[in-house]
Amino acid sequence: NSLIPTLQALLNADTNKILGSDVLVVAATEVLVQVAASITVLPGFTKGDVANSVVTNVGNFINTLKLGQPVLNAKLIAIIEDTKGVSDVLTLPVTVLAEYPPYIGFISTIDANISSTQFAHASVINIT
Repeated sequence: NSLIPTLQALLNADTNKILGSDVLVVAATEVLVQVAASITVLPGFTKGDVANSVVTNVGNFINTLKLGQPVLNAKLIAIIEDTKGVSDVLTLPVTVLAEYPPYIGFISTIDANISSTQFAHASVINIT
């Protein structure tokens, strides 16, 4: 964050100005996302192994979202259902908790809406 004023000053310098545009540099804010869901497992699979795979898949999805992309419940359910060994998602909708700075509480939502200056990061994923 300490580089933001320096970068803004460089972009504002006459030698670096982009004709016809004003560039504003702002800090991106991390939104910690928690997900909770219950699943049933297909015969022949171990619930712990399948749950670990779901945690990995959901975490990878959330952590690859770009600035401003929301965490959509329907997409989380699809990722869980597409995980090998999952028979069904018992918790519909999946619980999504988004914790915003200054980290004083949780906002529970079906979808975690992320503003254009925020990015989602998987915090806790609890699959039972």
